[in-house]
Amino acid sequence: MADDHYPTDSERLPGDALEAMASTRRQHVAGALADSAREIESLDDLVDAVGERFDDPDEDELRAALHHVHLPKLDEAGLVDYDPDRHAVDCEDEKLSALLDRLTVRSE
Repeated sequence: MADDHYPTDSERLPGDALEAMASTRRQHVAGALADSAREIESLDDLVDAVGERFDDPDEDELRAALHHVHLPKLDEAGLVDYDPDRHAVDCEDEKLSALLDRLTVRSE
């Protein structure tokens, strides 16, 4: 018989977090932040970390997309704190790691 476990309220992912993680690029951003959160403090640090996940990234395009699209979306979802004026990134490490763990499909 199939496992009929339905998530409790505390197990459900908030809609804004799910929406924020719908983008493949934001999943890479979240992964880079979760892997090296303490080393990433600025937009430039994040550009380097995310760029390593791609073969040949256009750093200017990546920087613009992170600044104008992806970091504001992750900030709105409460997964990072982004100060666009200072280009400062502060990762909500536990939230982000927990979300990535729950979104990862594991085969057994």
